[in-house]
Amino acid sequence: MSAIKKEISKIFVLKKLYQLTEEELYLHVKNETNSDSISKLTKPQAWKVINSLEKKYNPQKPKPRRYTTIRSNSNVIALMTPDQREYLEDLIGKINASTKYKLSLEGMAQRQFKKSEKLLARNDARILTEAAKSILDRSKK
Repeated sequence: MSAIKKEISKIFVLKKLYQLTEEELYLHVKNETNSDSISKLTKPQAWKVINSLEKKYNPQKPKPRRYTTIRSNSNVIALMTPDQREYLEDLIGKINASTKYKLSLEGMAQRQFKKSEKLLARNDARILTEAAKSILDRSKK
């Protein structure tokens, strides 16, 4: 397969991926390159079409959140993410609603790790999440 055939194939893969009609694709190619035929595109023109299709129909992925880290004794500790905190609080709320237990995130952190919830690492939060899931499953039985 020649190089230009690969680019043309990619254009048609993007067409299918973004669910474009033939008219929309050819109109896009015409607007980008002033060419009426996809098969007569040069390699730079084909890449221009590919890049413009990806830019137009595939919005930029959001940048990953920067999570809080702390340094202690040359160790870097990645603190619990906001998503983990929200999920844990939701699980604890469900446990409190469905059982006689009245748990709190702070209390679980103190019992399990002997530290404040604000200092929980991501792995600690993962362990607490699994414990909370287990408690919730047992309460449903």
